[in-house]
Amino acid sequence: MTPYDWQESIAQRTEFADARLEGGVPLVAVSLKSAVLCVTLSSGPRKIFEVYDRLMLGALGQQADLEAIRTAAIDFCHQEGFRRSEEDVTIQRLSSSLSASLKQAFGDLSTVPFAVKCLLTEVADSGDEDRFVVLDPQGDYRESKGIACAAPDEAMAQEILKEVEGFKLTGDTDSVAKKIAEVIRKVSNCGDKPNLQAAVTHRVSETDRAFELL
Repeated sequence: MTPYDWQESIAQRTEFADARLEGGVPLVAVSLKSAVLCVTLSSGPRKIFEVYDRLMLGALGQQADLEAIRTAAIDFCHQEGFRRSEEDVTIQRLSSSLSASLKQAFGDLSTVPFAVKCLLTEVADSGDEDRFVVLDPQGDYRESKGIACAAPDEAMAQEILKEVEGFKLTGDTDSVAKKIAEVIRKVSNCGDKPNLQAAVTHRVSETDRAFELL
């Protein structure tokens, strides 16, 4: 295979993944005073999950690929926690692990690439320390603080971020989730059919689990 053939194959795989993500409903995560909140819309299976004590995973794209990534994330976190310690299970380590797996799958021309875009969140003791990661099908990822959006394309993600940043995220968690859901609904033009789906990871939990579905 020539370098040209390789580049053409990679371009075709990128187009394949983008086509599978097209029409997907974005996810938004924000830091609140008491928790990290993740919001999306879905009329089908769940798209937001707990992967470890303070880590949450949301994704859009092919459901089978989402499940494969979720399983890989859970396995990695529990192995890290067992071999090292719970404190070593961080969003940075998880992002690096998932990124390597996605890059390997995307570069293997004998397999179908993953068609999924992920949003990872890590709740900290204060909102200033919360961390977010958006992970692409190619394995590339970017980190942010305060707010993040995973969408089918970057233009849509930036439009949603601009809208959400335009109003104060005050009030109870449910009301904030509804505000964000309306922004997602408007920008993505997904209509009234999908239902709000949201979850939080609390900074301080009265139970053993920080994660809670709303």
